[in-house]
Amino acid sequence: MGRFQKLINGLYHEGRFQQGVYDELLRGNGRVVPVLMREVIENPNSDVRETCAELLRDWKQARAVPALIEALRDDCEYVRQDALWAIGKLCGFDYGGFENLLDVGNTDRPGKLYRRVNEWWEANRRFVENNPTLW
Repeated sequence: MGRFQKLINGLYHEGRFQQGVYDELLRGNGRVVPVLMREVIENPNSDVRETCAELLRDWKQARAVPALIEALRDDCEYVRQDALWAIGKLCGFDYGGFENLLDVGNTDRPGKLYRRVNEWWEANRRFVENNPTLW
């Protein structure tokens, strides 16, 4: 198990959030981003998946958007919420602007939420990827 994986697994200890671990993951290098992208989808702990979405938002790397879109299928409403917020932020929207544009929210069924955001991404991906302030 790699260093980043150990840190991600340590985000919660006995059910309590570990701010120091979060901060250490933000101080790391960009190699943590692919690990977070995997864990936002695959980690068995919904609290960790939710926190990975927050970390991806805070890393400010729009290359994480496809993984965050996959996280919109999550059964946990809070994972979907933070993934949706992260996508909006990473694509240059103000808080709530992305959700308003697409008329979606984290309480929408995961399938509907995924479809709406994925359709938007397919139509706008090139703009986001070619915008040096976002990518």
